[in-house]
Amino acid sequence: MLDMGFFEVSLIAIVAVLVLGPKRLPKVARMVGSLLGKGRVLWRHVKKEVSDLDAESNPSRKRDSDE
Repeated sequence: MLDMGFFEVSLIAIVAVLVLGPKRLPKVARMVGSLLGKGRVLWRHVKKEVSDLDAESNPSRKRDSDE
């Protein structure tokens, strides 16, 4: 996904603490985590729908999950 090392993650954390402050940071982190979780669920749903449509339009082709 993203190729981020320890230095990049540390830099983002330091900037977040400086910009948001230690009081607002946990609330914002929870909100971002929640949004990422919802995005993942939505992305899985879209992938499944596309896969199902592909299977319907190409019944002779075997899906990877059927093997």
